[in-house]
This record gives sequence, structure tokens and C-alpha cells, in this order.
Amino acid sequence: MTDILSEEQIDKLTKPLRQRAAQTRRLEKVLRCKLERRPDGLPMVTPDMLARLSGSRQDAPKTSNGLNWEA
Repeated sequence: MTDILSEEQIDKLTKPLRQRAAQTRRLEKVLRCKLERRPDGLPMVTPDMLARLSGSRQDAPKTSNGLNWEA
């Protein structure tokens, strides 16, 4: 099972926002993905999502189709 951030962690990340819908919108904008929500409205964010945002996690290697798009 994947861990999700606690209510206190979400509140700290989205301070000064207090409404769950506003917190969800802020996090979706920053993380650039649609977030699932718990029944109480708290957005479900995993530590992996935050790690990808900070760039500390290695992304999967890119596959090549033979074309050099960077040339």
C-alpha cells in the first residue's frame, strides 16, 4: 500500500489555504496531475509525487524510436 500525506502535511504544503477544494486545486496545478480525494475532501498526495516534483527521483529511461528530436 502506498503511503499518502497526512492532513497536517497537506495543510503545511498549501498554507495559507484551508479549504480542501482550494488545496486540491493548488496541488493539482503544482503537480500537473489530477488528484484523487478522500471522502473528507483531502487530496491524496504521495511522497513519490513530491519527489518527482523536486527532481530527486530518477525518471524511467527514455525509449528511442530512432529519431533525434534534439538535433
